[in-house]
Amino acid sequence: MLVTKCFAILSGEEPALARAEFESILHLANFEAELTWNQNLVVFNTGKHNLAFLLFRAAMIKEAGYIIAESSALNEDIEWIPEKKLASSIQPTETFCVRTQSLVSKGMNEYRQQITNLLGTKIKHLTKAKIDAKRPNAKILVLLTSNGVKVCRSYKSDSRKKLMNKNSAKKPFFHPSMMNAQLARVMCNLAGVMSGKIAYDPFSGSGGILLELAALGAKTIGMDLNWRQLMGSKLNLIHQKHTLFSLIQGDARVPPIAQHFCDSIVTDPPYGRASSTRGSEATNLVTEFLAAIPKILKPNGMLCIAGSNKMRIPEIANDLGFKCAYHIPIRVHSGLIRDIVTIRV
Repeated sequence: MLVTKCFAILSGEEPALARAEFESILHLANFEAELTWNQNLVVFNTGKHNLAFLLFRAAMIKEAGYIIAESSALNEDIEWIPEKKLASSIQPTETFCVRTQSLVSKGMNEYRQQITNLLGTKIKHLTKAKIDAKRPNAKILVLLTSNGVKVCRSYKSDSRKKLMNKNSAKKPFFHPSMMNAQLARVMCNLAGVMSGKIAYDPFSGSGGILLELAALGAKTIGMDLNWRQLMGSKLNLIHQKHTLFSLIQGDARVPPIAQHFCDSIVTDPPYGRASSTRGSEATNLVTEFLAAIPKILKPNGMLCIAGSNKMRIPEIANDLGFKCAYHIPIRVHSGLIRDIVTIRV
C-alpha cells in the first residue's frame, strides 16, 4: 500500500471525544499510524483510500486530505512546492479554490492573501483548471501552523451534514430521550461497529442508536421493555429504509440472546427526568446489565455505553473486572455530565 502524509481537522466542541473517535476509526481500518496533534489538527501517514473511510465513518471530522508539500518557514514565494505534485492534485476538468486556515496567532492576513493568489495562479497555469470560489470540485487548503506551512488537497466531510440533517428531519416517532445522530455515530465508531457484523442495543428506546447501527450496515438488534418504544423504533428504521434489524421486548439484565452472539454493543441506559429509571435504581440496572455482557459479546467484542456520571459506570466496570479503553466525560448542561465509556471483553 502506498503511504501518504495526510491530515484531518476535527470538531472542536469535544476534543477528547473527537480524538477517541479518530483513533478508533484508524483501528477499524487496520492501520495503526503515529499521530502528530496540533490543537484539532492531526497529521498521520496512511493510504489515500483510507481517507474515504475516515470521512464516511466519522461524526467529528470536519475535513481531511493529503499533504502536497510543507515548509518550516512562511516563504514569500511558492517555489518550494513541487510543480508535479501540485499539478497532479487537480484535474483539468475540475474547478478549484484555494483557502487558508491559521492555527497560530492572528494578523497574517497579508501573507494568507499572498499565498492564496500565488497558488491560484500557479495551479491555473499548470492544469488549465478553472477557479470557482463558491462551488469548486476541489479545494486546496493552506494550513499555517506553529511548525510552518502545509499545502493540502482537502475533502470536506459529507457525513457531518447528513448526521445533522437526521436530527432535524421529521421522524414518524419521537421521544425526548432519543440520542442525537452525531453522538450515536461516535459511539458506534468507539464500539468498532462494522458492516455485516452483529450489533446490539439492549436499551434501544425509540431507536436513535439503532438508526446509526443500521446506517453502518450492521445486523442490528434492539431490545427494550417498553413495547410502544419498540414499535416507535420500528417505524423510524423503516422510515429510513433500513430492513436488516430485529427488535425484542425483553430485559437487558437477562437477555434472550445466544452466548457470544454479538460483535458489539452500543447503548444508552435510561436516566434523567425524561426516563423512567433514576438514581440508585439506574445504577443497579447498569450493574446487572454489565455483569451479563461477557455471556453475549464475542471474545474481544466492544461495548460503548453512555450514562450520567452519577451512575458511576467506570467504577462499576472496574468492580466487575473490566478495563475501560476510554472514559470521556462530556457536559450536556449544568446539571448533567454524561460519561462515554468503552469496554473490551
